[in-house]
Amino acid sequence: MKKTIFHVIALILIMVVITSCEKVNDSDDSRYRIIKIADNVAMENPFFTFEYDSHGRVVKLFRGTKTCREVEYNQNGNPVKISSFDLEYGGNSPYRIKTIQWDGSSFIVTESDWQERKEIFHLNDKKQLESRISLTTEYGNPEYDTTDVTTFTKISNDKIKIVRDYYPIGSGGWEETFTLGTLNSPYKGIDVAVLWLSDVCFGEWEMEFQNEFNIIGWGGGSLKATINYDVEFGKYPVRADILYNASSNHEYVYFLYEEY
Repeated sequence: MKKTIFHVIALILIMVVITSCEKVNDSDDSRYRIIKIADNVAMENPFFTFEYDSHGRVVKLFRGTKTCREVEYNQNGNPVKISSFDLEYGGNSPYRIKTIQWDGSSFIVTESDWQERKEIFHLNDKKQLESRISLTTEYGNPEYDTTDVTTFTKISNDKIKIVRDYYPIGSGGWEETFTLGTLNSPYKGIDVAVLWLSDVCFGEWEMEFQNEFNIIGWGGGSLKATINYDVEFGKYPVRADILYNASSNHEYVYFLYEEY
């Protein structure tokens, strides 16, 4: 009887140790996901609100209270359709639909109204953006014209340069160099196609172009900025203090997560 009790106690202790080790080793990467972004800590009138399905994929993305993006995925977990709804006017039918075709790790996006637009995104083997080519044609015309090309180049371990050239050649363009930090991006785990095609951003000028880097500064063009973060949950930023160097103005952005 004593042996049996001892074995039970030993088994319980082993389970406690295993569970504790799993909790310690459990990565912050898999425990938290972004649900709101706002300019106030109370999260009133948020810039963005994220909703997820049972697989952890973003299926609805609200921009303020006026616009909702709904995302559909294929059986491989890749987004294949993003529909935009205007909530101010009922939101019963989408005013814009982007369809996404995948070719390996790259994807092609098409949408139509009075013009047909197409965007070709090339990703590397880590699913990071390398380039985007934008094309347009008049409705019904099979010939597309290139309107601009954007390239993303990692020029060092902590810097990425983004260059956009407008077409026809000679039409101008711009470039910015972004400095990367060691924290997790608030958007970690969200498909980069969803981030880009839903215009996800924080701050006044910056559009999020990846889902794993936290940006601590940018410059090279007309605007320069540095960002300092307050951090919780291991490596996740909960507040960004953006200092625009040209005007010495601060902008504060807050991130709200949920544990899952």
